Amino acid sequence: MMNKIKILYVDSQKEYSKKYLAYLIENEYDVKYIGSLKDALIEHSFHKPDLIITDIELEDGSGLELIKKIKKYNSNIRSFVLTENVDRDTLLETIPLKIDKFFFKVQDFTEIDKEIKKLNIIKETDFEDEKDILFDLGENFLYERNSFHIIKNDNLIALTYQENLLISQLVKAKGECVTYEI
Repeated sequence: MMNKIKILYVDSQKEYSKKYLAYLIENEYDVKYIGSLKDALIEHSFHKPDLIITDIELEDGSGLELIKKIKKYNSNIRSFVLTENVDRDTLLETIPLKIDKFFFKVQDFTEIDKEIKKLNIIKETDFEDEKDILFDLGENFLYERNSFHIIKNDNLIALTYQENLLISQLVKAKGECVTYEI
């Protein structure tokens, strides 16, 4: 059984949220819906989502502030921003946050769904048949999948999220061809 992608969806706009939440559930994502910044921070600490989808304007703050706070603890969390309108200064504020995708709110959610699938989020159960967390890559290189590192002669080489994703896919494929798209 494939493990579902865990999404924390944060939006104060109730009517839009109902429609989008129904779409996410219908497409078999594991979704937690929250309407406020404060509750989203609490929910994140308990359920550790793979992806945050948030509106910029929340009833008690900014969705950008939410992403900023969460990225302090998990810099690799994936994030999408939804909004009805945005000014130039707010758009510039998103750049250092490394938002994965920015969407204007529309009623057709298929484009957002395509982008979620493109993230190619690796779940722990993707490795359920693997007992080890260290993989020998040859030439004295060891890959430590749970900590985003490669070890070479007692030196740690830090991996970016994309590098870790690629190496995880290669290890999982066990010598077979791998397609990879950024």
